[in-house]
Amino acid sequence: MRLVAVALGVAMVAAVAPAGLAVTPADPCALTLRDPGRMLDRQVSPALLARAFAPNQLRDGAVEIGEGETRPGTVIFPDDPRRCLSVVWRDRPSPPGRLWLMVEGESRWRGYRDIGIGTDLRTLERLNERPFALAGFAWDYGGTVVDWRGGRLDAIASPRCRLIVRLEPRQGAPRDLVDQVIGDRDFPSDHPAMRALNPSAYQVILELP
Repeated sequence: MRLVAVALGVAMVAAVAPAGLAVTPADPCALTLRDPGRMLDRQVSPALLARAFAPNQLRDGAVEIGEGETRPGTVIFPDDPRRCLSVVWRDRPSPPGRLWLMVEGESRWRGYRDIGIGTDLRTLERLNERPFALAGFAWDYGGTVVDWRGGRLDAIASPRCRLIVRLEPRQGAPRDLVDQVIGDRDFPSDHPAMRALNPSAYQVILELP
């Protein structure tokens, strides 16, 4: 198993933004939801979530993290695919494990520079101001961005935190193109097949130590 991750260095807090406010975090170590206005960025904990969300907006349980593994977590807005977010708690206190804020499916939580579900490869290249590297497709961590190569989005892969972005081709994408960029190896985003496929984000994880 290859898990593309680095240690982060910030805790998280849940804040309530004014209703209807279009919140897009300038801080790479934050996720936001526009409706209702919510932000997660420091000191997240079960007690903090209990204060910030109603009991029916939280559900504790095992959260799948890939390759058949699960970890204890709390799902926010579990019955609303567009507002759903999974908090994956640290698996050990010492040495410190990692905490994840994970969104997928139809979730509308957004990260730095409005990166979220559906953000495509060309948009990421534009935000990064240069090509980057990502893992090949067709495995559990397929399409994970592994290196921003010194671009502007290096800010989301720092000692403070890491925003993990995983991309996938659209359903029905040409098989001859997909076959050129599959497997547990890295590819440049300006690979001709990658550019033609223009995969989009299917999972976004804010990771903290």
